[in-house]
Amino acid sequence: RTFERETPGGIFFSPDGRFCMYDFPQSEDSRDRDIYIIPSDQSEAAPVPLVEHIANDTALGWAPDGRRLLFASDRSSTKDAWLIEVQDGQARGAPKRIYQDIGRVSPLMMTAKGALYYERTVDSMDLFFATLDPTTGKPVGNPVPATQRYVGSNRCGAWSPDGKSLAY
Repeated sequence: RTFERETPGGIFFSPDGRFCMYDFPQSEDSRDRDIYIIPSDQSEAAPVPLVEHIANDTALGWAPDGRRLLFASDRSSTKDAWLIEVQDGQARGAPKRIYQDIGRVSPLMMTAKGALYYERTVDSMDLFFATLDPTTGKPVGNPVPATQRYVGSNRCGAWSPDGKSLAY
């Protein structure tokens, strides 16, 4: 499947290989994501929304039985882990919260018994632009964020040789 405006995140194939689920921004100007599913054998099939909510929902993986999927959501006052039933590529019923305050996590793997291994981000980092006084080397005015995207997780900035682009 080709995505025109952004790369999907959290891409996972169902245990039987029939479906692919992923999270994707709700709109072009949103940082919040929803979760979609497409049949793995039809690259041009329209994605079906599995989890649509005003919150930020990110895919964490399929349960080993392929009948439920795990996702993280900030729909409550904390970032929690949720499960939703899935049958034949369609959500069945309302999501159920299974773990509160999971935090900012990136899934690493899910075992055959359903244990999720993940990486949890506990620090935040960002890149800023600042004008420096050439004499003192101290900032003049307030630093400005280099980007408004993925606030709290931007690091390792490097300028291009011509000084026109920043990679991070």
